[in-house]
Amino acid sequence: MPHVTPWVHALGRKKPAPCRTGAWRASSHDRRIYSGARDTIDCPPSIQLMEAEAALYWRTVCKHLQSEAHAKGSDAAATMGTEAEVYAAEASDRNDLLEKILPATVNEYIELVRAHINAGSNHRFATRQLLLLGAMFDFSDATNRKAAGAFLHELMCKCPEHEEDDEGNIVVLGDGLSFGGDNDWAEAVASFASKVHAAAGEFEEVVLAIIEELAQPCKERTANHVQWMHSLSLTGLLLKNAKSLRILQGKAITPDELLQTLLLPGVSIAANCLTRANSALSDTCLRSLTANCLSAWEMKCAGQTSSLGRAKDCSQMPWSLWPSGKETKCRTFETVEDFIY
Repeated sequence: MPHVTPWVHALGRKKPAPCRTGAWRASSHDRRIYSGARDTIDCPPSIQLMEAEAALYWRTVCKHLQSEAHAKGSDAAATMGTEAEVYAAEASDRNDLLEKILPATVNEYIELVRAHINAGSNHRFATRQLLLLGAMFDFSDATNRKAAGAFLHELMCKCPEHEEDDEGNIVVLGDGLSFGGDNDWAEAVASFASKVHAAAGEFEEVVLAIIEELAQPCKERTANHVQWMHSLSLTGLLLKNAKSLRILQGKAITPDELLQTLLLPGVSIAANCLTRANSALSDTCLRSLTANCLSAWEMKCAGQTSSLGRAKDCSQMPWSLWPSGKETKCRTFETVEDFIY
């Protein structure tokens, strides 16, 4: 394949350039490609923002190189002699090329992602591609893991985008269900977090600690709707990606505490939602509550005991609180059924 030069000279490897949208560099002739408007955006002068197409292409190329390197490495391990040497050399070539087109350090990668996040919703797709690119990095090093962990904490604590409507109601932007307002975004965040916190139970422990921090106003019943949605959507992300409810035992917030201090009170609030701003909260709470109920069901089937066993099955949960009833219930089950299976 043609030589792919470093993705951009934006992170200090070469002379910095003004921050412009669409800037990316990936050709054998070392030319810069701009696929969008060249308006200046307020971000670090050493970083160039990428258009959606460039970010997707970059991630696809990196994933392809990584897959080829792994495949060639496996072939080398399965053969002997000259053939093994050829496969090993090919794997080394792919790894060298991948190293050249990725940011030199995890810190540089984080700064690139942060710049795209700060650039606003117009760069959400590109930012998601960059988050998914995090799977290419090695977080076994304690320094890299610490830097990435701090960035994830910042990302998960970031207040959801919201605005006020004409009547002064707070409206959280997005689908009203997923963390960050977008299921694809939530999955990208969860994927990156799982890569950084790969040890058994570490992902759950870290996210629960953040939930405990965010949910304090909810426990004290002083939280506004944005804070409720933030806490509940992050809880939904945790429950969807946790291995099982058993892992949550003994952490910052136990499953029982989640149910009693966050989820069930959220149901009560959602049941009384009348405004446009609150209507999305009911769906968010419903999704988290259903995931928790399914988790409790899984734990019961595994022979565990918990006060969550009071909900012997999901049919006993207060679905009647929602006017949409059965339809909403079915939609919610579809979104979380993969948590069990």
